[in-house]
Amino acid sequence: MVDFNAFPGAGRKGVEIIYTRESRICMGEDGKGYFTKRGKGPGYARNVALQKAQGKWIVFADADDFFHKDMLQILDAWKDSEYDIIFFDTDSVDSDTLAKVESRQAWARTLPVETVRWVYYVPWGKLIRSELIKRHAIVFDEICGDEDVMFSIYSSLYARKVIWSSKLLYCSVVRSHSLWNSTDYDHLLNRLKVYIRLNKVLCRYKIKFPPLFSLGYVLSLSETPYRWKAWSFYLRHERNMNICKHFVQALRFNIGQKWLVKHV
Repeated sequence: MVDFNAFPGAGRKGVEIIYTRESRICMGEDGKGYFTKRGKGPGYARNVALQKAQGKWIVFADADDFFHKDMLQILDAWKDSEYDIIFFDTDSVDSDTLAKVESRQAWARTLPVETVRWVYYVPWGKLIRSELIKRHAIVFDEICGDEDVMFSIYSSLYARKVIWSSKLLYCSVVRSHSLWNSTDYDHLLNRLKVYIRLNKVLCRYKIKFPPLFSLGYVLSLSETPYRWKAWSFYLRHERNMNICKHFVQALRFNIGQKWLVKHV
């Protein structure tokens, strides 16, 4: 349950809060409820919220995460920005103890923003220009898991100017049984399909970025009854050049692991 009276920006002019709960209800600042269809997942719920949003900027948050206390001051500094996407620093806490753990996006702090834009797949921790989303009709996939990857990729693809801010905006709560850590077959197969689509987009738009290691999701299913389905899908749909690169990567990694075991 979300307390809208305590939500950052509640009651402030120019701030619109839309709350979507998977397959349940989303609430707007006008107090009306917008009911969504059951079983459609978080991607569908976010798409409903995007249809209702009227503001200049869009900020996403998951229900079990939270913003840091100076969120509004941080966002205010960018409200008249010429950028299309502003990426912010985030941290993470354990769901049971709320003790700090390694940030899920810690790697982004050390990379140039032109790299970050192609690998920052989660929707939170960003300020996105609403016009960008609406002009290009960018939506979330309505699938189980990784529904945000293609939304993030197309947002970055159409964004003219992006920037990284070291300000700490958002905290993601890490749960051991979350969908993020799921080894469920449907989730892993969805992830495989998404990353193959992503690799095709990178190639189609001639984006100079290494293809994602979609083979990893096939290997993660190698000990399950679904391994042949995963292999079949991978070999039929992934680009031949990427398959060759993936096998070279896997071979180098395997050789490297054996060397470490022998010498360390």
